[in-house]
Amino acid sequence: MVYNHLKFFMQDLTQANEKYKGDALLQKQYTADFLTKKRKKNQGEIPQYYVEGSHEAIIPPETWELVQEEMERRKNMDSRYSSASIFSSKIKCSECGNWYGSKVWHSQDKYRRVVFQCNRKFKNSQKCRTPHLTEDEIKDAFVKEAAPMDQEEYQRCRNELVARYEAARDGYEKASREISDRQGKQKTSAEGRMCKSAI
Repeated sequence: MVYNHLKFFMQDLTQANEKYKGDALLQKQYTADFLTKKRKKNQGEIPQYYVEGSHEAIIPPETWELVQEEMERRKNMDSRYSSASIFSSKIKCSECGNWYGSKVWHSQDKYRRVVFQCNRKFKNSQKCRTPHLTEDEIKDAFVKEAAPMDQEEYQRCRNELVARYEAARDGYEKASREISDRQGKQKTSAEGRMCKSAI
């Protein structure tokens, strides 16, 4: 049940639903024919109104803005965004500019290992000459680069990440509670209607 709430919450965020940050865009749809009650998406036929702070925000507006920026960044990528691995869509090929992706070598025997290589390495007639990297090599390079960070900088970055995580967690928990409350109210009102119709 919690997974479904999270799924719908993330779908709405990706659809840029402004209601999560406490705003409302009015007249997204309109009734095109009052006799048939046919609704139509408003594409400029009638004016729309944007109301800021129309209700209490489910997530902080800053978080919503960050999500929109991330969506825009992913949309402008050369290829599809992937989050299959912690390093997916993080390492770029120095030769062709495409992303490195994870590949499994010797998947059925004792020599099995995961490597990262350019996703276009064998797709073009002129193959990329960049080497493959093992996951351990990438981790070692990351630790080596992160090591010079002084303690104060590390603590500041850590506190910032923890604060962002807690804000996202609180937003999710609040959204889950509100969804559960709404579902409970809908169920109660449906049961009330059923009782009235039975009388």
